[in-house]
Amino acid sequence: MGDKAKFLNHFFERISEIRYATMGLTVLHPEEIAEDIIQIAINREDTRKILTVLEFSPYLKRVRLEEKPFYNFIHLKLSNGQWIQIQLIYGFVRKGIQFMNEKEVLNDSTVNSGGIKVTSQHLNFEYVWLIHCLNKTNVPNHQQLFFSQYNRNERSAIFAHIRSRYFLELNVLDELYTFHKKTNRQVYEKIIRRKENTWAKRNIRKTLYALYSALNLIKTKSIKVQFKGSGYHPFSKTERARVF
Repeated sequence: MGDKAKFLNHFFERISEIRYATMGLTVLHPEEIAEDIIQIAINREDTRKILTVLEFSPYLKRVRLEEKPFYNFIHLKLSNGQWIQIQLIYGFVRKGIQFMNEKEVLNDSTVNSGGIKVTSQHLNFEYVWLIHCLNKTNVPNHQQLFFSQYNRNERSAIFAHIRSRYFLELNVLDELYTFHKKTNRQVYEKIIRRKENTWAKRNIRKTLYALYSALNLIKTKSIKVQFKGSGYHPFSKTERARVF
């Protein structure tokens, strides 16, 4: 087992008591994750717990924390020199627009057979599809293949969820994998009309993003996590995380 697989097994085992939901995952077990970016929805107040797990991981050489208003990027250098990234998502916001509800995602979180907490199938599909729809790209083949493995009832539930939420004219779920301008326009208009996306709220989010960007330029672009030579501490001490 390589360093990445060892780290991921250790990481997901240690955060098992934290409330989170891994997004866009197309495998069941930590050691099967091939992506270099792992997206995790989480409550902001649990960030310190995540950092402490990383601080005492025996598989890391360096950790850099890059802060944004609605998510943080944690850049990790493994013992073998490989870099991976964990994105902690506090709010599903793109260009000031909230496109999903983080509370709904976390409330639907369950533990899969590989010990990873994931959100429900229909919300995970919605997230993957929305990200690519709003970015005007097709859903990648490996994610299409993953969703195609769902049984008929599971796919029917996702189909019903998407149609009822976005009022799209669909014959089959697979039609959403390919980007279409008409679908993009319909989805954007539906999202922008939600009460959480009033003109004032969108501008507040944009202002926050600009403020964080300015502060990063003035001060520093990253926060280093200090490692300890004594090894990993018991999980109950995660509240004591110290960020430098």
